[in-house]
Amino acid sequence: MKRQLLLSLILGLFVAVLWGYTQQSAGQLLQSGLYQEDIKGDLDAAIQIYRKIIQDFPHHRSVAAQALLHIGTCYEKLGRGEAREAYERVLRDYADQAEQASTARVRLAALRASPAEAQEPDKAAPTSYKVADVDGGAISPDGRFLSYTDWSTGDLVLQDLKTGEKRHLTNKGSWEKSSEFAEWEQAISPDGKQVAYAWHIERDLCDLRIIGLDGSEPRVIYRNEEIACIAVQDWSPDGKDILATFLKKDRTSQTVLVSVADSSVRVLRTHSSASRMRFSPDGQWIVYDFAPEEESPELDIYLLPSDGSGGMPLVEHPANDIVLGWAPDGKSVLFASDRADTYGAWVIQVVDGQPRGAPELVKPDIAPIGVHWLGLTGDGSYYYSQSAWVSDVYVATLDPAAGTLQPPQKLVSHVGRDTSPDWSPDGRYLAYASGRGMVRDSLVLGIRSIRTGEERRLRLTMPRVHAFPLHWSPDGRSLLAQGRLSPPTLPGVQAFYRIDAQTGEVTPIVSRSLELPSNNPEVTQGEMEWPVWSSDGKAIFYRRSDTDTPYGEQSIVVRDLETGRERELYRGNPRPAGENEQSTVPAQPTEMANAGYFGASNLAVSPDGQQLAFVWSTPTSRALKVIPTTAGGEPLELLRVQSPERLFQPAWMPDGGHLLYGKGRIEGQEPTLEIWRISAEGGEPQYLGLAMEGLLLYGLSIHPDGQRIAFTAGRNLGSQTWVMKNLLSEIEGLSEQ
Repeated sequence: MKRQLLLSLILGLFVAVLWGYTQQSAGQLLQSGLYQEDIKGDLDAAIQIYRKIIQDFPHHRSVAAQALLHIGTCYEKLGRGEAREAYERVLRDYADQAEQASTARVRLAALRASPAEAQEPDKAAPTSYKVADVDGGAISPDGRFLSYTDWSTGDLVLQDLKTGEKRHLTNKGSWEKSSEFAEWEQAISPDGKQVAYAWHIERDLCDLRIIGLDGSEPRVIYRNEEIACIAVQDWSPDGKDILATFLKKDRTSQTVLVSVADSSVRVLRTHSSASRMRFSPDGQWIVYDFAPEEESPELDIYLLPSDGSGGMPLVEHPANDIVLGWAPDGKSVLFASDRADTYGAWVIQVVDGQPRGAPELVKPDIAPIGVHWLGLTGDGSYYYSQSAWVSDVYVATLDPAAGTLQPPQKLVSHVGRDTSPDWSPDGRYLAYASGRGMVRDSLVLGIRSIRTGEERRLRLTMPRVHAFPLHWSPDGRSLLAQGRLSPPTLPGVQAFYRIDAQTGEVTPIVSRSLELPSNNPEVTQGEMEWPVWSSDGKAIFYRRSDTDTPYGEQSIVVRDLETGRERELYRGNPRPAGENEQSTVPAQPTEMANAGYFGASNLAVSPDGQQLAFVWSTPTSRALKVIPTTAGGEPLELLRVQSPERLFQPAWMPDGGHLLYGKGRIEGQEPTLEIWRISAEGGEPQYLGLAMEGLLLYGLSIHPDGQRIAFTAGRNLGSQTWVMKNLLSEIEGLSEQ
């Protein structure tokens, strides 16, 4: 009996080891296929690898389904009809793999025509290419001119996309002379002669202006002390009115028409948040996207009569649907939707203000990263801009004794906005965030099993939960993240959130108003960022600022989550003594993420809960500091670097004796990333032998075994404007069916 039991245990152990080995091998093969497909561009080699996965690992259904899906995408890129067969097989053989099946359905919808029809040489296919290295604000109706904000000065600029010539329409001077600037949202008139824009004067005050594309006849159309911010949406087709969103100081929003002739304002609707809006070609309707529930990350599409007499839903779906615009004939509305997890262009026909039929896919996988949709032009092209970065999660093996890191491997196959990895307290899971980069910055939480490679992707239940930082609670049941309930350029409510690791349910645990005073003990004042759990999960540490400008008094506080009481550990000012007052230049994403803004950032609690590490940034230097969590006081400075060098995300080794941190250069040359180690008591830092050219660091986490690290590396894409050609022909083809 004992012998039989022993044999059973040995057999079970063998099966478990074999299972783990094959899972790892399947995952490694998938990464090899992705490397051949995405990096080397050898599609035939990638297809052979994907086929081997399906043949050798049929029981690993998630990996096999991904491999089959990528076979389809490879065949699509090769222009071969086998793509349809691959997608149909995904639906037939792997219907239980919801994510892959959903993507396969979208791909099949994109292949509406037969292979022969798809390969007709005279059939124009939508193609995309870059037209400018700026983040556009508006495109002219003929596609000739692009207006945008030059963030080096804040001026409104016009670029001729045919000649490349750039012309400043405003000349306010440097940021040192003036902190005013042109807001991002702009609109060029139907006759292509004027651009409407909002001009930011000071906090909670801006006005609506127009100016000729040749710089002539600048006018202030509207100013009101009660309007905190204005978002320009569109011109009426007759050019007589400007459609805009007013954000009032009481935090209500209004959709309005402002007369160009006499500056009179007609309120069409009052709502709680701004939307993207476009006039129909006949001027009778306004299409807009809107969250039907304030705490929903998903937008639906609605129609509003231009006289404001009422509204009605046009597209209702659990996905996030974003208005792109009207077809020129006014018979259909184009919108972006992530109903297949990645954003595609969809169209729905509209007759007399009512939807006709179901939405149809026009083009899958359209510009998923950091998109600002500009609009359709007369030749059927669609213009969009982006200002963002791409990032991926990597894992590297650390030899603590030798003090070296092995070359890292990319953990997941997604490309784009994966960031902020964090190991669970028991080391069994790695969580990370996938930012979708669209209008409401909705977040997908990925939780990957280290043993099996299986992954759950949870779409969060609240908008604007950001990816930096993301931390497991000590009990392993939830994660901590930060976010806000309105666009970063507008007043709103900022909060720290608890994310349920099983359901994705999001619960705010600390919130604050950007402006309004409050007697609610659960609401704090001033900017707050970089939350981390205490070692027992009963409190959080975070950085709090007295203002939301780059400079000002800051403090690091610990907040008891049960009582709401806060205790200050440290207070300081990131401005060096005697430095002149700086203008309140709006912080750009690259500066905030890569430079860490100014003051305290990247907080990290030691394993025993007794020390808190953080990066302290000034305009001229960055320092890594450690402070006791009980007594507070003056922190111990472990090291300091001078600009343009940067320090990133310290992480404690499990024994608490050392910290790892990232160091890089951003300005003046191609960005670089290195990972270093230093004693928690100070001393000479040690380079761990890992350097990545052209990459930046967002998040660093050490496995409880001390032998694996996870981090995010990404490349800043800069600002670009792109065009999708021939999209209108696809819409017309649908309307003829």
